Amino acid sequence: MAKKKAAEVIAKLKAVDVSNDVEKDERVKLLQQDINTLQRKLIKAKAATDIIVQGVYDVLAGKKFLVTVPPKPSADRRKKHVEMPVLCIGDTHFGHYHPHGEFAYSVAIGKRRLHQAVNKFIETTNDRRTSAKIDEMRLYLIGDIIEGENMRQGHAHSIEGPLLKQAIFWGPEALSSMIIKLLGEFRKIKIVAVPGNHGRNGPARGDAHPATNWDRVCYQTTRHIVNNVLMGQDASRIKDIEWDLPTDRYDKQEGDDWFSVDYIFDWSNLLVHGEDIRGKGWGGIPFYGVEKMIKRYADILDDPIDFMYMGHIHVDANIPSNFREIFVNGAIESSTTYVRKQLIAGNHPSQSAVFYTKDNGPISRHTFYLDGGRTPQGQRTVRALRRRDARRAAKKKK
Repeated sequence: MAKKKAAEVIAKLKAVDVSNDVEKDERVKLLQQDINTLQRKLIKAKAATDIIVQGVYDVLAGKKFLVTVPPKPSADRRKKHVEMPVLCIGDTHFGHYHPHGEFAYSVAIGKRRLHQAVNKFIETTNDRRTSAKIDEMRLYLIGDIIEGENMRQGHAHSIEGPLLKQAIFWGPEALSSMIIKLLGEFRKIKIVAVPGNHGRNGPARGDAHPATNWDRVCYQTTRHIVNNVLMGQDASRIKDIEWDLPTDRYDKQEGDDWFSVDYIFDWSNLLVHGEDIRGKGWGGIPFYGVEKMIKRYADILDDPIDFMYMGHIHVDANIPSNFREIFVNGAIESSTTYVRKQLIAGNHPSQSAVFYTKDNGPISRHTFYLDGGRTPQGQRTVRALRRRDARRAAKKKK
């Protein structure tokens, strides 16, 4: 914008008529004032750009990320029964902003709820450690870590900060803190991540290159932060984290990086965000659409799919499906008008975990309700809001 303005000013200078000295002096004076104003704006713009560049560099270098790496836990050599826990994190929507009411949401609220989910997962794991050996874990990142800013008309006016801040600062800072905390509880962690739809550069998948997704940037930045922090405090722990990010899969899967298949023992687990599933279904769960999706993936993949993990619909659920099972993760974000109107659903903020054994696969699933848990009053509030939304929609049709 500043360069365009400068070009306009130069064009005006060239167009000055020098035949009238008085008029020339006056016009040159006005143009000089424009130039001086423009120079000040350019200096400010450059300073702002320098701040952004320096801020990104500082984050990636871990300079402003103050966290202490916990010591590596000792191996459990007493128990023979081994379990592998999976912590599912998704639909945090860092950047979405709703300041008031029952469903207020902000970056601070999202980070607080993420902290609660991790603590509840650790408590549940420690309870199971009384009878099982649990030294390693999986962390499944299901997508929509960030809110985005151009998913719909007027979207930019309902966010707490720009897309760059969501993908470079808020999301990675929250994920990095979580990962480093989990390193104090587990000897090894494998992180598998898939992108969501809110990270896209536009509402529809075809609006930009398939690999252009800010969730990818968020995940990649998180890895840089974690590795830099570990390099500065305990470099030996870098090898204790295995990363499976969309950027790692892009070439291997010929651009199809929006899904991943992870194996726990011999059980295959398909991870997708779930935005391609169509239909409203019942209670916000599009059962028929979910069934069609898992069958479609089972047809195109070489190996059979035992279980599927997804998010997107902001409803916690466990769906049996023709000798398979589908785990639908809830959302850290508060219930929104979109969820209540488009999905005909409303739920309390939650995340989930699943525990595997070698012989039986998933043997236990846990839902962690956040910010006070599920209460009768909260349930009634969600139902009341859905009825209100339905009445408003009916009036608009009339």
